Amino acid sequence: ENFWIQQTGLPLKPVFDQYLRTTQIPTLEYTNNGTNMSLRWTNVISGFEMPCLLLLKDGSRKWVKVTEQPVSIKLDAGFDRWDPNMYCNYKEVK
Repeated sequence: ENFWIQQTGLPLKPVFDQYLRTTQIPTLEYTNNGTNMSLRWTNVISGFEMPCLLLLKDGSRKWVKVTEQPVSIKLDAGFDRWDPNMYCNYKEVK
């Protein structure tokens, strides 16, 4: 862990704590109205933050820094699907 934290300079301790020291699978809660999305992590330890990759309808990709607090983003192209490499649950909030 320390190697990756030192080499990347990223605050990865909460990510390691979440995935290695709990059985909780993070849930990415989101709302989507076509051109705007709001995202936040739930079922996570305090201080957890991890970016997620959105795959858009025009074939482009967008990285979004997501925390426990909702973050709103505007999309130039509509949301298509999630990156299949993310180990988490997804929950659309209507």
